[in-house]
Order: sequence, then C-alpha cells, then structure tokens
Amino acid sequence: MNAVAQIRPYTRQPKPEPAPFSLAMEAGQEEMWAAFRDLPKSGFTPAVLARVTGASVGQAESYLLKLTRNGIAVRLGLNDERNWVYAVPRMGVDPAVYNMRGQPDADYAIRKTLWVGLRHRRETSVAGLWAFAREHVDVTKAKVEKFLKRLVAANFVIEMEEWHNEPATIYALRPKMNTGPLPPRFCEAELVYDVNTRQFFGRGEAHQVAL
Repeated sequence: MNAVAQIRPYTRQPKPEPAPFSLAMEAGQEEMWAAFRDLPKSGFTPAVLARVTGASVGQAESYLLKLTRNGIAVRLGLNDERNWVYAVPRMGVDPAVYNMRGQPDADYAIRKTLWVGLRHRRETSVAGLWAFAREHVDVTKAKVEKFLKRLVAANFVIEMEEWHNEPATIYALRPKMNTGPLPPRFCEAELVYDVNTRQFFGRGEAHQVAL
C-alpha cells in the first residue's frame, strides 16, 4: 500500500505582533559627574551614585576609582556592609566634566562652548561660531560644522541660506529648543529592525559618540 502524502492547504500566517519597543540612554560621565559633585560631602558608596544616575554599580565603582587615582575623589574606608565610601573634597566652580578615565573631557568642553555660543547668538555661521569657540577650546572648523548639521537634523537649529544677503549659510537655534545650559549629547543606538514588518523590536540602547 502506497503511502499518500498529506498536503495541508496553504494559509497566510498572521504578522507577528510587535514587541513593546523602548530606547534607553546609557548613564554617561556627565550625569555621574553632576551627581558626584552634589552627593553628601560626608561620603557615599558606588551603589548610591549608581542609583541616582541610572548607571550600574560596576560602572559607578570604576568611575569613582578613576577619579580617586587622579586626586579628584577621596576614598574614606569601608562601611558596615563592607562597601567602599567615597567623598568629594571641597571644590570650586569647575566647568570641566571628568570622563571615565578621570581626565577633563575634551568633547564635552567643545560641545559646551559651541552650545553657549549658539544660545547667545540669534544667528551665526560656521565661521562665526568657530571664531567664538577658538577663544575657549581647541576645535576644528569641521567639528563646528558637524555640530550644527547634527542639530539641524534633530530640528534644534534652523538652516538658512543667504540670509539677509549673507553669502554663507546662517544657523539659528529654535527658541523652544533653547532648553538650558547643558549641551546636547550625540548618540548612536543599537537596534533590532525586522525588514519584513518594518518595525523595531525589543529594547534599544543608545551610546554617546564624540564629535
């Protein structure tokens, strides 16, 4: 007796339901530096720094260790739970942000200077903002142009060509995007994209990138 293959009729499979998608920003040195300066002078543990910034305990511990080696933080000793306690020496107003290597971060200094110049000028060109920035930081014209172009793409800045008979492109910060003194951070994200359904899935993670 010959076996007869059972052929099931084709049925269109329903498209999968998209998973809830979210995009998270990693805790960066700027958040940890700001919290580090504001935490109690009597001392705090890496777990406390992690909790107020959203960083992992390991990331906070590594950051504090680097700052201690560079004489910026002080390690007081172990608490009752055998966790290291750190403290901040008396510090003056310091515009620098210290990075994960325990050194002043050059990228932050550039972004901060360009942001200050952009906020305080109603209109500017690449050359005009570059001239302002060079008085304060070591920055190339290419980085100034990249800074402005990225803010144009993010709808922070309006790009106007030959404004008021000016031969150069003029840039203006949108009033509603003049949100405060801290400069924007530029990020790239790790995402999962399904070409079939044209949707993002899972949880994305954004990471800061330098100019």
